[in-house]
Amino acid sequence: MLKLTNLHASYGKIHVVKGIDLEINKGEFVALIGRKGVGKTTTRKTIMGLLRPDCGSIQFLSQEIAGVRPDKIASQGIAIVSKEKNIFPYMSVIENLHMGAYSSKDKEEINWGFERVYNFFPQLFDCRRQLARSLSEDQKQMLTIGRVLMTQPKMLILDDPSIAFAATIVETVFKFLSEIHKQGMTILLFEENKQMALRIADRAYAMKAGRIV
Repeated sequence: MLKLTNLHASYGKIHVVKGIDLEINKGEFVALIGRKGVGKTTTRKTIMGLLRPDCGSIQFLSQEIAGVRPDKIASQGIAIVSKEKNIFPYMSVIENLHMGAYSSKDKEEINWGFERVYNFFPQLFDCRRQLARSLSEDQKQMLTIGRVLMTQPKMLILDDPSIAFAATIVETVFKFLSEIHKQGMTILLFEENKQMALRIADRAYAMKAGRIV
């Protein structure tokens, strides 16, 4: 489903990602583990089109996406849950979730999306009429994930959830990942916490100094 071949990426003259190969099949849960500074974030940014690779190939569903604009990559079905809380503070929870489903015109599909989000995060249902700015930090993080899930992605990428999310919600997030994986979601997890990643992923790649080891 996603295949990286001999991928190199740099920031100016600093060569960060040094010829990595990585492949994820449909329905797999794969983790890319490694300490801070080994090149995980650069790899993620390159996959999502935020950084143009020096050379190498990135294929998604057999289509080359290396160097493609981020919005085009997202429209092909790759969604990311990043460290930032990407919510609209002056919209309600319901309105935020609707924004995630902006590209869908199928009312039944949208309703199913709401049902799935509320099933995973019942707290969001309880405060669905509230403005997002009034939510607790935990609830804002749940809403961030919920809005991404409403896009009905083909593949989900997560950026270090054990660090990005509050300790009180990390277990909930990992349980959520296990559940959507069981439902057939393809997941690529970038994670520093090796123990947590290996507990739920099908398999893992380890990264060190810009290389897969």
